[in-house]
Amino acid sequence: MKTKTLILTIVWLSFFSFGSATFANNACTTYYDGCNTCKVVDWKVACTKMACKATQKPQCIDGIEIEIMPDIPTSSSEKVERIPPYYQGGKTYKFDERSVNALNLKDSSLLKLNCDWAAVLKSLGFAGNTKMFSVGLEEGIFDYTFDMRNCSMRGNKRNYVWTNNSVTEKTAIAKAKEFMRSSFFKGKIFDKYGEPIVMYKNTNGGVMPYRLEKSDSKIMSDIEIDPTDTGILEPEFVSFSILFPYVIDGKPVYNAYGNKVWITVEVTAEWVTSVNAQLLPFKWAVRSSEKLTNEDVISFVKRGGNNPFRGNQAEIELQKPERVNVLFNVWRNNINEIYLSSGIRFGSKVRLDQRNPNNYEMIISDYKIGNGAYGY
Repeated sequence: MKTKTLILTIVWLSFFSFGSATFANNACTTYYDGCNTCKVVDWKVACTKMACKATQKPQCIDGIEIEIMPDIPTSSSEKVERIPPYYQGGKTYKFDERSVNALNLKDSSLLKLNCDWAAVLKSLGFAGNTKMFSVGLEEGIFDYTFDMRNCSMRGNKRNYVWTNNSVTEKTAIAKAKEFMRSSFFKGKIFDKYGEPIVMYKNTNGGVMPYRLEKSDSKIMSDIEIDPTDTGILEPEFVSFSILFPYVIDGKPVYNAYGNKVWITVEVTAEWVTSVNAQLLPFKWAVRSSEKLTNEDVISFVKRGGNNPFRGNQAEIELQKPERVNVLFNVWRNNINEIYLSSGIRFGSKVRLDQRNPNNYEMIISDYKIGNGAYGY
């Protein structure tokens, strides 16, 4: 029996095959397979169940139809149908390409960060013992772990019992600031960071996150107004994730996947419950590597960069790019090496999701090695 063959050259695209036609499941959501009508919903295909004595020509109703070449002798060559590459969810990223060309990409830097083990161990009371790569100790009500290989620190409140007591954002930020001013952290973590940012608010299903304010409107004119009632009720939550973003040479530090690099502090009504510092004190060494051209950056942005937008919007408008620092890791010989490069940030006014108050940001390193998704 002769077979019909389709050869496709494609990047990041998957297919479904039905009847005598093949359709891109990301581009064609409703199609006719020659007998039944099929629809793709949440990556699953549902078709009508009609029985057909003869099939007709398949066609894509709302997407791209990929034609199947007719039967031809095996000695003949077959035409290759090329489909436009499908990048990261079919999103369209609108931005001013001229603004990329206006950036001074020649003024780039690439630094290898070497964790200053000796300084950290000395501050912990282990001077001279540079063979230690992990240290655990208790301080007050917290247990801390210092990881020299990954140049990071984590602390957790000991014997913590979860409660649903509520706390306001203002109070939580004040608690986080007070905690970070502790003399214990001096010399033990990288302490160049900016003002705190609220990353997550947890209601735990029991606290109402709404604000009530006093109003001057009179609904019932014959009832006396209580002058002692301020009428203000701040939103309350069970816990907050508060972040202190690192700042180096006046520029914020991001990882290549759109997140700021920071110290994370979890706060409840009782007190801080955990802390996570992504960097300990370090020294650096200057490095060089293959850089992106302006054309490379523009093409990469159109594909969604390292962190494509995952929301429902099909079109994302990016703001004017700005220069930032980009932190990334390179694994070599089972050793985690940490690098800091100059890079580009594209902001937006599109929120990440309903629970996250922050907007989508696309981060791109000046160097190919700093962009994990560049080669794909």
